[in-house]
Amino acid sequence: MTEGNRTGRSSGRLGNAFLNLVLVAAALLVCEGLLHAGAAVSDRVYWLTSPPSKTAFVDDPVLGYRGDSRFADHDAWGFRNARRPDRAAVLALGDSNTYGESVAREEAWPAVLGAALGRPVYNMGVSDYGPLQSAAALDQGLALAPRVVVLALYLGNDYLDAFNFAKRQGRVAALVDAPLARSALDREAAGSVVDAWARLSQIAYTGEARPLPGAGALAAVPGLWSEVRRWIAAHSRMGALVRRAYLVIASPPAPRPPLLIQRDFAKTNEAIRSRRLDCCLPLHVKFWRTTVIVDYLHDNMDDEDPRVRAGEAMTLAAIEGIDRRARGAGARLLVALVPIKPAVFGLHVEIEDVHHRIAELIRREERLKMRLLARLDALKVPAIDLGPALAAAEEMPYFGDVDEHPNSIGQRAIAAAIGTRLAALGLP
Repeated sequence: MTEGNRTGRSSGRLGNAFLNLVLVAAALLVCEGLLHAGAAVSDRVYWLTSPPSKTAFVDDPVLGYRGDSRFADHDAWGFRNARRPDRAAVLALGDSNTYGESVAREEAWPAVLGAALGRPVYNMGVSDYGPLQSAAALDQGLALAPRVVVLALYLGNDYLDAFNFAKRQGRVAALVDAPLARSALDREAAGSVVDAWARLSQIAYTGEARPLPGAGALAAVPGLWSEVRRWIAAHSRMGALVRRAYLVIASPPAPRPPLLIQRDFAKTNEAIRSRRLDCCLPLHVKFWRTTVIVDYLHDNMDDEDPRVRAGEAMTLAAIEGIDRRARGAGARLLVALVPIKPAVFGLHVEIEDVHHRIAELIRREERLKMRLLARLDALKVPAIDLGPALAAAEEMPYFGDVDEHPNSIGQRAIAAAIGTRLAALGLP
């Protein structure tokens, strides 16, 4: 065989391989298009070709995102209710503490309160929502003609959540005075809130503070690949269908829990000690033992940070607007203050008896809380501090790891306290 023949055959094989590759790619694109078309007209196809998730969220032009109504745990509006009622006695607004992060839907305080009242309590809480999103969701909730609107605020992150949402919308300058807006945006440019949260989330899941993608030339490639994989996971319906088929056929074992979210105090703190994580501290009070990510709460409640001060101003304005619109619809507003976990434990001891870094967290929340309560009193908006109810629980109302969310015991304590306060107000 001559050299020319060998070269010709080699070129022919390459040409055929390239043609086959083009045909396969074209077939995949056609299938992807057909699946997208089917998802647009069929809920069943939409569900089968969506990423497997029990709490999937979708983009929302007003709220940024909301729960996907075609997934378990979410109702027709995308909120965490068994169904959307025609009317509701109480409308519950808030973040993950109201959504019921880390507990079952029926264990979240709005569901527990509804069962106790024997009347519908509609849960509009969504994880990572801030007060501005609660205000934006209000009008939709008022369509249910509630007699009461309960706004659950968590000072452990709500002020920075408010700032971050306004920043994403490009509305910071429109919501606070110009000098504060400039200071807040300059501080954000020096170090993003989202980047800081991502670092602490990385620690909670792996026990390591790895550099974020793009920190160096070598980090750029894995970062880009991660973005490509994330884009495919979010947009490819074929990929989602394959993953669902794999879950059915292979039945893979459940993923390992995040390193610092294991529901076990001893294991969590052994991981902290072995990795020398100074961002986390154990907290012991009597028979209660838990763990705190100190850095997260420290930054989120730093009232010398202009972003926190801007978020505080935005939140106060949002509360005033919620109260005005609720009254206009014939409803009363009750603000429920969900405390940070260290503050609940701190009610059992003298503040001088806890670690000085945890004591500072308690003091920071107290300053923010006192200012908020003074403003609510001036507005004649009733409020309830849920800290005493959580501290009075017979069993520990939190998990033993770094999770800040109340467990099912804590959720029941919150529901009971809010129910008692509503009864004292003659509502609903």
